[in-house]
Amino acid sequence: MRTIGTVRGVLQAGLVIALAACAGDDDDGDRCGDGVCDSGESASSCSVDCTGGGPVCGDGTCAGSETTASCPGDCPATAVCGDGTCSGAETAASCPSDCGAPTCDPGDVNSCSGTNICIVDACEPAFGRTYSVLVASLTIKTTNPEGTSWDSVGGAPDPYVVISLNDVEILNTAEIQDTFDPIFNDQATVVIPAGAKFRFDAWDGDIDAPDWIIGCEIDPLTANFLRAYGPRCDGTAATGTLGTVLGILIVPNG
Repeated sequence: MRTIGTVRGVLQAGLVIALAACAGDDDDGDRCGDGVCDSGESASSCSVDCTGGGPVCGDGTCAGSETTASCPGDCPATAVCGDGTCSGAETAASCPSDCGAPTCDPGDVNSCSGTNICIVDACEPAFGRTYSVLVASLTIKTTNPEGTSWDSVGGAPDPYVVISLNDVEILNTAEIQDTFDPIFNDQATVVIPAGAKFRFDAWDGDIDAPDWIIGCEIDPLTANFLRAYGPRCDGTAATGTLGTVLGILIVPNG
């Protein structure tokens, strides 16, 4: 015959079991055992859903067993670039505003692609931004295309460089006297648009009329040249004096 105390003990034990069964549910509707580690669950409170490192509903990433039905906050029906959540098929390349811009190395010309260049550590649009343009180097052969001295009295040339963008002169350097390896301190600041034509020429400033030394035209100036920090012109029969090299430096201003 059971006593009242025995019956009370059985009822209390049943209540404990019932409470334990409901421990996985919370006031927000999270259910232990639904295959998703919800924001109110953890590996200690619901190990069947939260196996340590598994998907967590509410962390902004649609991962693992999460679906639009089980966690719409992480897995929206349609990924929307610009909503502040990197979800669905979005990547750093396709939606940098949500997923963070792809990292890059300014010293690696291949770390960005397309119409982008590396600014600090992020790939950003190359065109429509401001650049500093200057002469990186000019090395002139000791004789002109006719095989004679540049100067009428046998001296070295007096070189200067002219640079234009879309047929508008943006830089005309000072003339350096009697040298085959001039150093120019002049520079221009200019916004480079997409599809621009870029031309640069070196001249020998004679008394009568300047003699053309070397020159190249790039049309269009692509992001490849901007990623390499400017073009270089090597002397050929078409570009001017064989053995002469002219390099232009183009540096983004932030």
